[in-house]
Amino acid sequence: MNDLFGKVQNYIVVVGDQKSLKVCIELNLPCYNGSNYLAFKYKQITFDKDAEFSDKISYNPLTWFKIPFYLDVIRKGYTIITTDTDIAYSSKNVWESYEKYARDVGADMVFASEHPINTGNFYSLSNERVIALFNEWIMSESRWLNDNDQEALIKLHNKNYMLCNTREMCNQVKSTSMNYTNSTASLSKEYQTNMVAVRTYRSSFSRFGSHCSPPSGVRMDPCAADVLFIHTICMIGKQRKADKLNELGFWMLDEPCRETTTVINEANHTTVLSIYRCVPKILALPRAEDNFTKCNEALAWT
Repeated sequence: MNDLFGKVQNYIVVVGDQKSLKVCIELNLPCYNGSNYLAFKYKQITFDKDAEFSDKISYNPLTWFKIPFYLDVIRKGYTIITTDTDIAYSSKNVWESYEKYARDVGADMVFASEHPINTGNFYSLSNERVIALFNEWIMSESRWLNDNDQEALIKLHNKNYMLCNTREMCNQVKSTSMNYTNSTASLSKEYQTNMVAVRTYRSSFSRFGSHCSPPSGVRMDPCAADVLFIHTICMIGKQRKADKLNELGFWMLDEPCRETTTVINEANHTTVLSIYRCVPKILALPRAEDNFTKCNEALAWT
């Protein structure tokens, strides 16, 4: 994301290990060292291979370690928008789109809809209801050991949060007591609060009959009212996802990328890491971003 795609100027790249931090710094990104969130609970995790979705031992911790970090930020009073790495944005204003969509009905959080939500990208206010939900969410990991963060949050539906799409419905949700099932908050009335009002929006792929990426040969219009971003779910592997983003017209990087190396000196050994530096297509093709810039003042879901 940047001030062209997504209209975002302030963002944080959260990394979970020292090697990723080194690469992040080499790429001159706004890096946050989140390794303490990961290492505290997942001492057995290594990063010598890609964490595939089917490999729960490696994959699930990568979904969970971010949630306490989000909560720490929310506790400081910040509104947040989170994003996975398999997402590419149109040029619509992300913050204003989410804020308007939530404000129109008085929602606390906004998610893409997927049985009933997808946690890869979401918007969240900071308030006592949201903080209570995050506490329940974090505690649920030890209750549902085989679940990733999304699978667990889905199980909290109608217990700690409910969906709403009108102001009247959202006010009703925020007046309904939360059903604590995981945290010790349920033992003290002092900490009890009401449910979180969640608004969802349909995936931009819904026009093809599914929330999954469309079949081959389809290109997406970044100016369409329901296209804030493209999220390549329902497929595994970073190269497959990159190829799909390219096919849909949302891959703004020229290829092949330039490979460089960096050395990490650790206690007992030295590791050589490959870093791939990709340049924007627009440097070689001046009109590569025309389809995006023509709608750069628009908001999503209006």
